[in-house]
Amino acid sequence: MIGAMTRHEIQILRAVGMVQTAVAAKAGVSVRSVRRIEGEAAVSDSDTTALVRARGVGRPSIAAASTATITRWLEEDRTLPSGEIVRRLQQEHGYCGGKSALYELIRRLRPVPVAPLVRFEGVPGEFSSMTSAW
Repeated sequence: MIGAMTRHEIQILRAVGMVQTAVAAKAGVSVRSVRRIEGEAAVSDSDTTALVRARGVGRPSIAAASTATITRWLEEDRTLPSGEIVRRLQQEHGYCGGKSALYELIRRLRPVPVAPLVRFEGVPGEFSSMTSAW
């Protein structure tokens, strides 16, 4: 994957009139990549991850089709084990994709447990009743 900064460099070098082969050699990419990047919109952000998301790079996930079902199950019982979710999808919905993709999707969809708020500003024993201990 060619990063956002390299794409920007290629666009700038082509804008000042440098030939495609020289740009390819300077940027360390193929001439075909230089031609392809010329046809793209100008790079406005240096965040490569956002660029990947916006372009839709990569193969679409088979597990993503099950997002609504998994979300509904996790809303009903957020402690439902991941293995149980995988089993249900395979048996009830005919899921035949990979388990690792499902485990990653479940990890992203599962609500993060919130740690309880504990007060520590008092002196020892101030917030607890110790009258019946003796």
